[in-house]
Amino acid sequence: MNNPLVSIPVFVYNGERFLKKQLDSLINQTYENIEIIICDDCSKDTSIKIIKEYEKFTNFTYYSNNQNLGVYKNVEKGLLLCKGEYIAPCDHDDIWMPEKIETLVNNIKDNVLIYSTSTPIDEDDRIIDNFSSHNNKLIKGNNNKAFFFDNCVSGHTIMFKKELLSYLVPLPSNVYPDWWIAFVASSYSSIDYYKDSLVYYRRHNSQMTKTNNRQKPKLYKKIFFKEEEKKASLKRKIDILSAFSSLSILDKDTKILLDKIIFELKKFPNLYINKNLIHLLNQNKQEIFAMANQKDHYKLVKNLARGIWYYRIKLYT
Repeated sequence: MNNPLVSIPVFVYNGERFLKKQLDSLINQTYENIEIIICDDCSKDTSIKIIKEYEKFTNFTYYSNNQNLGVYKNVEKGLLLCKGEYIAPCDHDDIWMPEKIETLVNNIKDNVLIYSTSTPIDEDDRIIDNFSSHNNKLIKGNNNKAFFFDNCVSGHTIMFKKELLSYLVPLPSNVYPDWWIAFVASSYSSIDYYKDSLVYYRRHNSQMTKTNNRQKPKLYKKIFFKEEEKKASLKRKIDILSAFSSLSILDKDTKILLDKIIFELKKFPNLYINKNLIHLLNQNKQEIFAMANQKDHYKLVKNLARGIWYYRIKLYT
């Protein structure tokens, strides 16, 4: 199709402060064949009142949940309501650049998913100059192993083909939705990225500590991980990899590798360092650590072999 329908599910919860600016940015997209689907998860503020102001637009529909579903189930509901050939999920507090959808439609080509970079802004719409939306290398193609321990695909930047949807839901409750979508998409087919920013990504005051920390990761190399924190981190890591391993379309070799890594991770915290895990990671380090710089490979292997989640993930999630 030359002008495919693009569905934009918008996930809202107590979004009154920023919602109008986001909805205005959706209504004013240069690409016209869109449907906007609002899923409000029982907001307690004036979000619904703001949403109703947009009922006059024919491509605009909203749903108010009868009970609070939580983030994962609300996202799942919004995705399943989409009718378009393409789906571009949306948070309630960002601002999309007018050409976002048109650009992604023109560049997705034969890929099942495309994403872009984003420009961070603060609560007053001021650009945060000292913050990069992601410090990792961007991934394209079908290297799903690159998503084992990290993610460079932000949910507010993506658009994917609806054919992927049947493999995405139900969303696992222990993996961030955008991370899950990236892994499934790169397991199913190829993904690509658009190098320029197409979204103003809202950073709240409550996130500023993380924002500032990310600029100086070297300061945290010598952080002491308490035993209970290490156990919790390992459990979360194993839960995420187990969800990946359960994906029905996963190729045999990747599943075998995942299951071996999970098996070795379960040996902690009884081991100080796991030599079998070092061997596994080293054998596949070019793919698994494709988001990291070459000089970081040894450090990442060493940390994981000691049962420490790659410190950037440990600190920022």
